[in-house]
Amino acid sequence: DGDQLELTVLWQGKPVEGAQVMVSVAKGKDEELKTDAKGIVRTKLAAGLYAVRARHTEAGKEGTLGDKKYGEVRHYSTLTFELPGVK
Repeated sequence: DGDQLELTVLWQGKPVEGAQVMVSVAKGKDEELKTDAKGIVRTKLAAGLYAVRARHTEAGKEGTLGDKKYGEVRHYSTLTFELPGVK
């Protein structure tokens, strides 16, 4: 979107509000973002290798694995791509 990179986080086909999105660009700074009500985050474009990780947390999904209890379930998705040059 112009000079902005726009990413959308979906869970079961629906936008996720408040998902954590980590965006890293090689030789750049890491950025931690949160999705808006439409599941969207935006960041300024830069040339380089991108690594993106989105995390959606389902609170209140308690359970036990072996002898360890947990109070939430976390879902992760990753994406990597290279953007050669930005005008």
